[in-house]
This record gives sequence, C-alpha cells and structure tokens, in this order.
Amino acid sequence: MEPLERLLDLVQFLLSRRTPVTFTEIRERIPEAYGQGNLQSAKRMFERDKDVLRDRKSTRLNSSHVKRFRMPSSA
Repeated sequence: MEPLERLLDLVQFLLSRRTPVTFTEIRERIPEAYGQGNLQSAKRMFERDKDVLRDRKSTRLNSSHVKRFRMPSSA
C-alpha cells in the first residue's frame, strides 16, 4: 500500500469514529495498512504516519495517555 493511500485510509477511519480507538483496533480495521505480520514494524509505520499528520498545520490528531487516537471532526 502506498503511503498516501495508507494516510487517507487512516484519516477516513479516525474521522468515522466517535470515540478514540487503540492501535489494535486501527490495525484490525485497516489490515492492508498496518496488519503486516511484524507488530513492531506496523507500530513504527503508524508512528511515522502520526508524525506526518501532526506536521500538517490543518490536521489535529489527539492521543490520550492510554494510547487511544482520534481525529476531531473539525480537523
């Protein structure tokens, strides 16, 4: 999966959720993006994707202390 497609899938999924989700939930719902066999590799890819989204001035990505993620609908 191409990086842009992965980012768009992640944004679409996060915007569709009303409550924060865990990385495990993201991985289960977007297996083509983060469901590869190596969990550590998937986590690193997700961290990079979060950094890309956070670097965009118009995109907010909230994360809580219990590692749940959401994107406010006003983003």
